[in-house]
Amino acid sequence: MNFSKKTLGFVALLMVALMTTGCFGIFDKDEGDFTITATVNDSKMGEVTGVDSGYDKDAVTEITAVAKPGYIFSHWEGVDEEFAKDNPLRITVTEDLEIEAVFEVDESYVEETIVSLEDTYIRADEKDNSKATEGILAIKKVAEDDGWGNSRIAFLKFDVSEWSSVSTATLKLSLVTVHNFDAHPSRPLEIFDVTGEEWTAEELTWNIASDNQTLFGGGTSVATFDVETDEAGEVFEIDVTDLIKKHVLAGADEVSIRIESSVSHWEIVTEFASSRAEDEATHPVLVVGGNK
Repeated sequence: MNFSKKTLGFVALLMVALMTTGCFGIFDKDEGDFTITATVNDSKMGEVTGVDSGYDKDAVTEITAVAKPGYIFSHWEGVDEEFAKDNPLRITVTEDLEIEAVFEVDESYVEETIVSLEDTYIRADEKDNSKATEGILAIKKVAEDDGWGNSRIAFLKFDVSEWSSVSTATLKLSLVTVHNFDAHPSRPLEIFDVTGEEWTAEELTWNIASDNQTLFGGGTSVATFDVETDEAGEVFEIDVTDLIKKHVLAGADEVSIRIESSVSHWEIVTEFASSRAEDEATHPVLVVGGNK
């Protein structure tokens, strides 16, 4: 059978038309080909999460605008007005979509430095003596057969009663000295949440703490950090955002922590400045960003 060039050209155009309209399924967008493009008005203010690489027709998904500290989500551009304030944004995919999350400055956001309300350390070989008047927070772990030997454990308490929400929280500790640093240059320390337990620096002793299963050996581990320097005045910054955020959300007025060594050795002693140190710049503080 012979076809003229004109006929062949018509057949070719027909095939292209059929393919383009999806009759052969080649350009069918029902199978994961729909896209959602999500942008932000300023990447310094926030980001968008939940966007996938492709969606089936009628798929349901949620896109979330996440503001960074100091900013808040305002609205979505590219969606119907009735959904512009929704966050997360629930979408039923029927077509390609381009949306933008708009963030703005949170005018009520503040960042403040809070000096510890109470801080002290206890010492196992001086079980009935408070160490509150000393200008240090000494930390040491010695697990001997008859107990904790001459171990030391530090405690700190911070007032968070003025905060309604918290975005960031950083604990800052200033190093005083480390004993036998050359022999033991790494000092892993661990922070435990003991919020809700009653204690004062002037009254807390090893005997009193050891009667409380949370203060002594209990609580939830919230952070670890290593002391790998012996330079006096070195400031250690530990992220405790989740800890402070949780208790502020629960309406707590105070947050208490315990710091102890993660390794046991009679030579390894680490000392930080307490709130009674002469140099106020070395006092333990909590730097909080959020809303009051």
